Amino acid sequence: MKTLLLLLFVALSSLFASSAVVELKDTETLYNIGLLLIMAGISFMIVEVFVIGVGVLGIGGVTAFIFGSILLFDAGALGNNITISLLIAFSLVSLAFFIMMVRVFLKSRSTKVATGTEEMIGLTGHVVEVTDTGYHVFCHAEVWNAISKVKLNVGESVQVVGLSDLVLEVKPLKE
Repeated sequence: MKTLLLLLFVALSSLFASSAVVELKDTETLYNIGLLLIMAGISFMIVEVFVIGVGVLGIGGVTAFIFGSILLFDAGALGNNITISLLIAFSLVSLAFFIMMVRVFLKSRSTKVATGTEEMIGLTGHVVEVTDTGYHVFCHAEVWNAISKVKLNVGESVQVVGLSDLVLEVKPLKE
């Protein structure tokens, strides 16, 4: 996937470098560049959905789409049905969508971990049995083997402070 993105970047860079040399008064060249920018913009927006990023491809895709639409815009050829305001509206809605998507992505990165060892730390439970090697503690809807630095009694509330090899390390919960 990274190789595909690199190739796409190189192709677009070479296109823009070559278009700077071509005289931009040629209408056919402008239409081709505009069409290529629209296709690149749509491609960037689609790739943004599948690539983990922060919205750079999506915003770049919207920008390419805007410039491509402006290059292809010809009021005489399109008639009265499609106006520049329609293109601007579509572009602004697309840009707002990708900005919203970036905000959701960044917010999701700061949420609390919901699985694994990190989830167990801080949970509370209660001792259901005292054994020779430690305790059995009911926590997170399961009975776990547990150890503690202090003596615990059956029914006592505990808090998980660590987890090692499926054995909880617990401490008494101060009530």
